[in-house]
Amino acid sequence: MKKNKLLSAFLVALIATAVLHSIAEAKGLYFTIWWFDILTHFGGGATVGFGSLWFGCRIGLFPPAGVSETTMWGIRIIYEKGIPSWATCCVMLVGISIFAPVWELWEVIMRESFGLTWVGMPYPTEYVPDTLSDLMTGFSGAIIAWAVAHKVEWVVWKEPKENVQIAEQH
Repeated sequence: MKKNKLLSAFLVALIATAVLHSIAEAKGLYFTIWWFDILTHFGGGATVGFGSLWFGCRIGLFPPAGVSETTMWGIRIIYEKGIPSWATCCVMLVGISIFAPVWELWEVIMRESFGLTWVGMPYPTEYVPDTLSDLMTGFSGAIIAWAVAHKVEWVVWKEPKENVQIAEQH
């Protein structure tokens, strides 16, 4: 995906997840519909996945479509067959590996400091399984975001492009 497509996917996922979370907060759905927490953590993971990929493109880690090299922090990176899927997957995994635990730690701090969750209801006693489930669901959302981005655009980048000129750095 081009940078603007990744940014659009990130913003759509962010807004959709924020809306779902706001509805859940207003209606107490986290405590009445067992799968709603799973849905919002999946959306959060997809948001972080798209955001990580967009950030990787934004800082120059991945070249634009059809170009086989890029320069990042003065280092020339050459992709002989387009962007490898492992590279984009690693960027997404780094993003979700940083964000998801920080989010869950923030939830624990809020719960332990104030004894309350978002809607002011006491948190269930089985919060370790819930936290692990939240982390796995977030990672799943990020992996799906990566798969969508990879299928939509990066597979196309592996195909040889004709008449593509690479600007030389002077």
